[in-house]
Amino acid sequence: MVDPKYKVRAAILYEYKLGKKATECHLNICAAFGQDSLSYQQICSWYKRFKDGDESLEDETHGNRPAAFDDQLLLDELDLDPTQTTRQLAAKIGCSNSTIDNHLEKLGKVYKSGRWTPHLLRDHDKANRVNLSSILLSKSKTSGFWDSILTSDETWLPYRMFSSMANGRIGDNQAFQHRDPRFTVKKVMVCVWWNTRGVVHFEVLYQGDTVKARLYAEQLGRVNRALRKKRIDPSGIRFLHDNARPHVAKIVYKKIARLGWELLPHPPYSPDIAPSDYSLFRSMKQAVAGEHFKDRLEIEKWLAHWFSSRNKEDYDHGIRDLRRRWCEVIDHDGEYF
Repeated sequence: MVDPKYKVRAAILYEYKLGKKATECHLNICAAFGQDSLSYQQICSWYKRFKDGDESLEDETHGNRPAAFDDQLLLDELDLDPTQTTRQLAAKIGCSNSTIDNHLEKLGKVYKSGRWTPHLLRDHDKANRVNLSSILLSKSKTSGFWDSILTSDETWLPYRMFSSMANGRIGDNQAFQHRDPRFTVKKVMVCVWWNTRGVVHFEVLYQGDTVKARLYAEQLGRVNRALRKKRIDPSGIRFLHDNARPHVAKIVYKKIARLGWELLPHPPYSPDIAPSDYSLFRSMKQAVAGEHFKDRLEIEKWLAHWFSSRNKEDYDHGIRDLRRRWCEVIDHDGEYF
């Protein structure tokens, strides 16, 4: 009788030979052999062995050198969720925090607007930015285009916001000498949907919760109801959000189609042309600097007051400034500006 572990390993080799990513292989293995058959990290270890030319399905003999760090595993994790902290990544991959820091630096990843993005864009990323910016500029000539845009995004908000963190840097306080400020303090995720007239809807998640595809689809239903309450016809909405994994899930695409919204394209790795990143969240974190909240309810109250008291022209400018930024992308051949 064939040992069951060799059946699993043969299936992994089969997936590898088909060119499947480790994430896809893990899903297929779990579907075929059960959720506890093999961990994602074990799948990646087998992929590493196969990539190194060892296609044997036997256990490694004791005394072998530990496998080298797999950069592709790190990239796969960032692809799943680019907002993860370095400590979260270290815990998942099973290495030290400093190892993650070193490899992120080697891979050219920098922390921008609450997520890891490439420090230098690849040629096809730059071409994609130029192409989509050109398409959006063409669409913007349509009457009523700017007022029809609804945009959204998520950001982390600490219970205690230090001024250095609000300015996008960590500062001199030794307690916060860490690449990723979000991990250093208690925080919640804030989700906001807004247009040229102000905030349509916002939600503050419970501590530790993040946006998943199913939750995001449910949130869009609540946003649609909020639009109707504000006497905004949802059928005329042009929806703009980034390419975070929950935003591009099949369940979310179906929800947007059912709502009748037009989905505007947004190139990956482009916080410089995401209104929430360059406008709303930047102003919000400057305004909240020095605040110290006791609980989630206090954060909700502060946000409701700040959103309603913010100058209405700032919302309008934040959306309309997209035109200038799309032109900048084209003028800079897709490079960050």
